[in-house]
Amino acid sequence: METAKQPSLRFKARGAWEEFRMKDLLTRASNPVKVQADESYTQIGIRSHGKGIFHKEPVSGTELGNKRVFWVVENALTVNIVFAWEQAIAITSDKEKGMIASHRFPMYLADETQADIHFLLNLLLTPKGRMLLELASPGGAGRNKTLGQAEFEKIKITIPSLPEQQKIASFFIAIDRKLTLLRRKKEALERYKRGAMQTIFSQRVRFRDEEGKEFEEWEKRAIENIAPLQRGFDLPVTAIKEGRYPVVFSNGILKYHLDYKVQGPGVITGRSGTIGKVTFVEQNFWPHNTSLWVTDFCGNHPKFIYYLYLHLDLSRFGGGSGVPTLNRNDVHVQKTSIPTNKLEQSKISAFFSAIDAKIAHAQAQLEKLTEWKKGLLQKMFV
Repeated sequence: METAKQPSLRFKARGAWEEFRMKDLLTRASNPVKVQADESYTQIGIRSHGKGIFHKEPVSGTELGNKRVFWVVENALTVNIVFAWEQAIAITSDKEKGMIASHRFPMYLADETQADIHFLLNLLLTPKGRMLLELASPGGAGRNKTLGQAEFEKIKITIPSLPEQQKIASFFIAIDRKLTLLRRKKEALERYKRGAMQTIFSQRVRFRDEEGKEFEEWEKRAIENIAPLQRGFDLPVTAIKEGRYPVVFSNGILKYHLDYKVQGPGVITGRSGTIGKVTFVEQNFWPHNTSLWVTDFCGNHPKFIYYLYLHLDLSRFGGGSGVPTLNRNDVHVQKTSIPTNKLEQSKISAFFSAIDAKIAHAQAQLEKLTEWKKGLLQKMFV
């Protein structure tokens, strides 16, 4: 080992950082499974970009056949050798107790007198860590770029004393806990929104007017008579002489156009490519008429129609030979019930807009914290 340079950001600590090989800090853990045909087994997988472990559907020993599998060892640094170059690495926990991993997921235990396993994980999640994993994964891209386990063990890393490692590891564990809570919050809001859509559009719950009275009964109509899809300039456009209006494609706003606009707000739906993807556009825009449909609201509340489209899941109407497209005729003949009172439509759209605002806030917090973590990973490791 040799003394190496120090990171730009440190906890208050003494002592130089030193260089080690992975094989000096980690020991391979290998406990083969004697597969029984009539037993059930749950395998683990590892997501790329440090997104953690997931559990696959249970399979029988018969289904596993001659596949080489190993019992998962708790608190082990585990690598997906096929996508190690994409930082598909994680640490096992008691949640994986009794589960198995294939030979493509080698597990390593840390020498606890020298290294903290969570410190090593975060080190490998830095940009330099990714480079080291790529260098240990010779071959082409994708499944041909497999981690060489001998090369992995030869990787040289620079680490501080064990107490400093533990401080750094605890710090990042706290950040990861916060990220997990934010993801769960966002997922819970998304589940709530899906459930609320089913409840409201099935009319199991109804809004009331400002005096607490019930609105009129909903009417069942074909989409063609509620909010038909139009191709680009089938809708009225207005020539303009100044200003810049975004060109909106099925996957979002890509560029600007100076000649035409459609009065916002509007709803656009992917016609090809991202078939059935629905986007609400607040401002005036220029629709790209080859990749999307634009909605004619027929006097209905625009945001309500957006949520109605989401509820109907227009992607299921995609098809055709060659390049699949969203068939507007198939959409138009579909019948659905809607409130005829614009105030009720407005209340429904406001309700879902409030949920979307909370989802967007949780997503923004996630992104901000993720970026902050990335910055710290670059400053606290070498």
